[in-house]
Amino acid sequence: MRFSEQLKFVRFKKKLTQKELASILEISPGAIYKYENELMSPGYKIIKKFESYLTSNSAELSMPLLDDISEDSEYGEVTPGKEINMQVSDYINSQKRTIQLLENEIVRLEDKIKYLKIKGNHSKPAYHFKMVSTYKAETDEWLDTDIYGDFSMTGFTYEEMVPLMNEENDNNSWIDRYHPDSKVRLDKHTLKNIKTDYHYLKWDHMMWKAKNGKYECYNIDLLYIRAEEKVTSMFYWVNGDKE
Repeated sequence: MRFSEQLKFVRFKKKLTQKELASILEISPGAIYKYENELMSPGYKIIKKFESYLTSNSAELSMPLLDDISEDSEYGEVTPGKEINMQVSDYINSQKRTIQLLENEIVRLEDKIKYLKIKGNHSKPAYHFKMVSTYKAETDEWLDTDIYGDFSMTGFTYEEMVPLMNEENDNNSWIDRYHPDSKVRLDKHTLKNIKTDYHYLKWDHMMWKAKNGKYECYNIDLLYIRAEEKVTSMFYWVNGDKE
């Protein structure tokens, strides 16, 4: 039994207009018209509401023969004498199977969403921003530091960041903004006496004060290429992790 025929039958048995049935199902009369004329298919919510209505009126709708409906009835045109088996219980069972299929599809899609979220968490950036500096080992000087990437979490603009990185402001350089505990850890390492061609250092959970005065947590990877006098410091913003 098609959904369109079920609507017509119910309206005939209950003596409902399209507007009245639309009010019961909380949809527009135009939607009822489109369903009855098979111009539109019902969605999951409509099926559930209609099933609920049929269930609550199952006693009254237990003898669904459409040969009582005349050709000129406003509730639908049916060939005279043709009996159509419209038992409500059969319709409900059919719709329950449809609903079960939809629920299975929902579970499948939810599992896919969970998988994509897990996969997304494994696609975190290697770092958020990096600083590139010239390092003079003879004088232990850091020169011409520049910054690349997303450093918006610091709260500083590029114009504000340049003097910070190059220590142009007394007591307010990049180094001065580390938390004292983090600065102690930082000062334990120096590149001055490094003789290897390549040198790598790593610090986890270093606290650095942003422009708003709050400390942000970073993991830092540093690579020193002695022949090029080049130091690249890569900053991963730990606070940026959502989970």
